[in-house]
Amino acid sequence: MKADARTEAAVVQTLMGYLDAYADKDLHKAMGAFLPDEALVNVGTGEDEVYIGPAELLRGLGRDFSQFESLRYALDVVSVACFENTAWVYANCDLDAVMPHGRSRLRARLTAVLVRQDGSWRIAQSHLSEAAGGQTSGNSFRLD
Repeated sequence: MKADARTEAAVVQTLMGYLDAYADKDLHKAMGAFLPDEALVNVGTGEDEVYIGPAELLRGLGRDFSQFESLRYALDVVSVACFENTAWVYANCDLDAVMPHGRSRLRARLTAVLVRQDGSWRIAQSHLSEAAGGQTSGNSFRLD
């Protein structure tokens, strides 16, 4: 179910468009990358960053935008798969945010599910996370 080159390019374009809009703090354009449906789910790295539906996502993006002055990102897309009108993606994502009182650099894992609707790919679910620390290489769990 690996996506063909055309589908992969369109899906990656949607993700990059979202990240460009995010870095530019363009709320309207960022929201346009997502499926306008109450089933939309977006999960960030913070414990309280679970947004279900467009209204919650809008609130979450507004919060994010108020907390950084500038942001750069690098996206390394590892896998894009597709079945009919649904695609799923895994990518490594490096974020570098400048905030009023410091800087945040994050090496994250991004997963997303996109749906093709009216000829365009839209993000239906996304999850950005940091790898769990404290567990040694080769181990699936860390000891408390």
